[in-house]
Amino acid sequence: MKGPASPDRAAPPNGGVKLQLTERGCPTCGEAVDKTSRLFPFCSERCQLVDLGRWLSEEYRIPDEADRKGGGAESVMPGRDDE
Repeated sequence: MKGPASPDRAAPPNGGVKLQLTERGCPTCGEAVDKTSRLFPFCSERCQLVDLGRWLSEEYRIPDEADRKGGGAESVMPGRDDE
């Protein structure tokens, strides 16, 4: 005879299908992510759109060779002439 499910052993919302969770969570919020999800590596469409917005607003960027060596535009001091 089975007793009622305890709160920590509640039935999964996916109908009992075992999820393949990643070791690292969603890159936006850190929540666990199912590897088989169509939204992988994100946990939700919202997190996917937040990440896209960060790329489009240039919060994220891939450094070019000058940035890796420390000689990008950020290293130039305005108003100073190096001769």
